[in-house]
Amino acid sequence: MKRLGPLILVALSLALPSFAVPSPKCEIDLGSENLSLNAPIKGTENLDAAFALLEHLEISQGIARAGQDKLKSGKLKIELLTSKATSSPVPEPAGLFEAGKEESKIELRSSELGLLAVHLYHELVHAADLDFEKSAMSLLEQRKAHDALGKFVNFPSLEWVTWEEESSRIQKDRQLMVFKAERLAFNGQRALLLELMKQTPCASGFYRFHERQKHIIVAEVPDTTLRSLYNLYRLPN
Repeated sequence: MKRLGPLILVALSLALPSFAVPSPKCEIDLGSENLSLNAPIKGTENLDAAFALLEHLEISQGIARAGQDKLKSGKLKIELLTSKATSSPVPEPAGLFEAGKEESKIELRSSELGLLAVHLYHELVHAADLDFEKSAMSLLEQRKAHDALGKFVNFPSLEWVTWEEESSRIQKDRQLMVFKAERLAFNGQRALLLELMKQTPCASGFYRFHERQKHIIVAEVPDTTLRSLYNLYRLPN
């Protein structure tokens, strides 16, 4: 029996355990304290600092506070994972968002606070995306029916259809959902980075360094590139 995979959005940036060359030093003044973008990630205190940075900026304040509300209500879980040295040619992704009916989950792998804050924001945009949530829940209901009976329910007609009959439509719907969600998140990420680099000049050197290391995407991502990066080959041009 074929199964639909979990509804997961994976960040394109890569998490690597260490750097041959240290990143450029940069501190951001939050008024009550200074935060170093270079601070190494050790635990939950770094997550609190990342939220503090996002809530300090007007452009990311709303998304950050919505994320905090979901955390407090139990609708969202955030895990900080450690990247380990490996011989695998495929590095670990820096961020992951998994939609769930009762609880959604974010996993983050970042080496420094400045990266963690931006990766966190990207995933929080997914968590606040009501269109993605609605589409994801629809696909989850179809997967639940398929797993139970070996067939899909064609909502809203409630007619039973086989995998072969429904496979193409499901994949197109899924890819369109991913494209819209990632377009929104990358637009938000780009706007956040531009604001950080505008307010704190040293942030430009920090993020440009990490972009060269493929730890983050600073440049604008065109639609054609987004389709290619996520293998969204079933979408119309």
